[in-house]
Amino acid sequence: MTTPLKAAILRHWELDRSLFPALAEIHSLGIRGARGTVLDALLEAVATLRDFPSLYVTLVEFSILEERNADARLLWRTIERRIATDPSWMSKTESSLLAWLIAPDQAPPLDELGKELLAGPAPLRRAFLPLILQELRASGHSATSHYLVVRWLAEYPSEPDAWWSGIAHALQTHDHALLARLLTAQSLPREPETTWQWTIALQLALRAPEPHCWTIVNQVIDHVRKGGFSARELHSFLEEALSEYDVLRHPRALLISLLLSGMLGEAPNRTRELLSLSTLESPVERGLAAALAVQWLEPTELSPALIAMLEELLEGIQAGQEFARIVQKLETGVRPLTLCEYALRVGNPVLTQRALAVLVDLQPALSEFLSLASRLDIAGSTEAAIEVLRVAARQCRQRHDRVGLVRALRALVQLDPRERAALEFVVSADTRSGRFAQAIDTLLATANRAAQTGDQSLQRELLERAATVAELADDRPRLALIAELLAESDAGSVDRHLAAATALLRAGQGERARAQLWAAIRIALEQRRLDEALVAAEQLAALDPNDEAAAAQLNDLRALRRRIGEQRSVMTSSETN
Repeated sequence: MTTPLKAAILRHWELDRSLFPALAEIHSLGIRGARGTVLDALLEAVATLRDFPSLYVTLVEFSILEERNADARLLWRTIERRIATDPSWMSKTESSLLAWLIAPDQAPPLDELGKELLAGPAPLRRAFLPLILQELRASGHSATSHYLVVRWLAEYPSEPDAWWSGIAHALQTHDHALLARLLTAQSLPREPETTWQWTIALQLALRAPEPHCWTIVNQVIDHVRKGGFSARELHSFLEEALSEYDVLRHPRALLISLLLSGMLGEAPNRTRELLSLSTLESPVERGLAAALAVQWLEPTELSPALIAMLEELLEGIQAGQEFARIVQKLETGVRPLTLCEYALRVGNPVLTQRALAVLVDLQPALSEFLSLASRLDIAGSTEAAIEVLRVAARQCRQRHDRVGLVRALRALVQLDPRERAALEFVVSADTRSGRFAQAIDTLLATANRAAQTGDQSLQRELLERAATVAELADDRPRLALIAELLAESDAGSVDRHLAAATALLRAGQGERARAQLWAAIRIALEQRRLDEALVAAEQLAALDPNDEAAAAQLNDLRALRRRIGEQRSVMTSSETN
């Protein structure tokens, strides 16, 4: 784990542009984590750069990174002996810093070390002074920290580490005057360069006023998107930055936590806490809460407060308001069309009307309308899908797009077979253009939807209409299919099964025709309609003279008819006598 001290050492290596190429290469290897190679390079450098003090600083830093404290102390004793014989060999800043790194109890006081770092080389100051300032505040010496921060800002105003150290001091000591001064001095907060600075940036975002806070959050988001943190580092970063905040009492902390942890592609642990949000002061916070709810909660789970926030966000998008643009920039995964789809699935009438109004303004392509309606239907929001298709049809009509209008209305009637006028328009357009197969398929799909809704009367009406078109087109395969569907829809009708058998025979489907004839015989016998049973049996036997079962059935029915005839004759004779 990278401690603040180890992070400071690596920061020093990053900043130190040594005049000696060998040492610069060692620093570069260390930053990349090639520690074994660093050790080999250090040992080689010792042989050639024995009198170079920065090499010994690097050796001590490397020992601390590797947690080889005994080696660090041994090196320090060597350095002390060299300084005793030649005080000018190593700068006072370097020696004081090494003493603090190795034996803090024997080192100069922190305030003196801070002053020496202010006067020392920039790489050492920028790497270690932020750590010294933190130590001073942690040990109760906030006044000294303030003094050093102010001096640093005054003497080296161009150093970003000074600015971020000033922000850290102001946040931790609640120095609102210093915070206001630093934020006013910058048109935008400086881009962080270290993990520690990113942590301070996020803490600043939690306290800074709008729009500064969202500018900072957006910088953090960009850093995460660029791979600035691994998943483990991001979790640790969030935990440290938000540790002092109760997310239920500080909603912005909850929103930022969900926003950033959600970028890992994992469902954040605290998504359910969105449901507890009732009032948020900022439109951006309300919009962000709605966007995060869209990302992580089911539409049926939304609280009334979140429904209101989602409606406000949609209204903001429709009106082009600044807060809506900020939300969309922060949560790029939630596009306006995605928000509309989610809102339509909630099932709230007011929210539905708002989402439809946004769709009208967005004017998506017809293909997007059709895809949206399909997804809504699959999700069980069929009524919303129907409304979307009505909007699509109106859009096509306004654009005088007849082809698109037919497509939109075709999709509409397949979801709502009660749209008679739309169905007539589509079927007429298809038949006039000679697209009989498409007209039949549309009627079949509409009939299937009617069956799914339990409206069998409408289903049969639509199937009969499809049969009429199929007859007109002499489309025997489809006519046979329609006849079968009609027989299924009216299972007690002998005539339907006989008609289906005839249509199937015309289409060359002998086996399926036999099945329909057998069904007709069974139903006719159940209904005591012997004549219809005989007609079906005769057709069945005629299909295949070698079909013994059909022949036997026909003989049985004829025998039954003879017996019934004989019985009637006897009864007639008895009545005459």
